Amino acid sequence: KWDELQTSLTERKSQEKLPDRESLFELARIAFQQKPAKYDDLLRFCVFKVILLTGLRLNEVLMLPVDCLRWEEHVDVITGLPADQVGGVSRTLSLKYFALKQEEGKPDLLVEEHQWVPTRFQNILASAIEEVQAASAGLRRILKKQHDLGVGPNHSDLRHFKTSAGVDMTTADLLFLTPYGVSDLP
Repeated sequence: KWDELQTSLTERKSQEKLPDRESLFELARIAFQQKPAKYDDLLRFCVFKVILLTGLRLNEVLMLPVDCLRWEEHVDVITGLPADQVGGVSRTLSLKYFALKQEEGKPDLLVEEHQWVPTRFQNILASAIEEVQAASAGLRRILKKQHDLGVGPNHSDLRHFKTSAGVDMTTADLLFLTPYGVSDLP
């Protein structure tokens, strides 16, 4: 199976952007097996997990909204039972993200898309997202307070966006937050 994947990876249009086999394995090992020593490590590991599990572009991952997980429950329409009780799948996960390279996209317009997550990756991906949500909650509160008061050490921290669904967002609504000038939070 790896040979088939390796062949399909090297046949891509921009193969020079792809890591070699050993580098890919090492990146996956670090992201999934190493314990992060500090906050920045946690963010990096989770970013790589999301990239590896979804195939989204780096900037699409970095711009994930904090509420990116979309669970959907499925019920058999005939019996009314959860779908897994009649041979189906009763719960699926999609990831809400903002797609790059969209015609309707403008600098401050985020084009909302959803990507289904394969069943085998759902719990791993959800766990990584939830870990970042918890770790960045304090920073999110500070940014929201700065936004509400119109203050802050750097007003670029308070950037505003509008989604293609018409929702107004600020930096505080994004998942991956890094405090300026601080890299060793516990």
